Amino acid sequence: MKPLRTERLVLRNWQERDRDLFFRINSEDRIMEFFPFRRDRGESDTFMDKLSAENEANGYGWAAAEIAKLSSVSAAEQKAMAHPALLAHYQTFFGSVALWAVGLGVLFFALTPLMKKWMHGMR
Repeated sequence: MKPLRTERLVLRNWQERDRDLFFRINSEDRIMEFFPFRRDRGESDTFMDKLSAENEANGYGWAAAEIAKLSSVSAAEQKAMAHPALLAHYQTFFGSVALWAVGLGVLFFALTPLMKKWMHGMR
């Protein structure tokens, strides 16, 4: 299966590094709550091999999803950036979001009397 990449997500075939997580997902009670079974490690590995083989044979199927970019900084950029630089980046981003939110809140509060007038006495 050829990986499908977008800016924020990668859909790809199963790899060896996925085995531990695949087992945890297939054996976790909270995740598998509505399934009538849980898989032990052997069953999980066998099922992952089956999915991987079907993906290779058909070119599509149940794929592993990998987050490529969580926000405005990619995973690779996060690893490359020093902690203080990453913190500064997020402070700037979320600070501007907060300012926009407060500004819009004040704007709508100021427009409330005008909006009530436009409602022509509706309650």
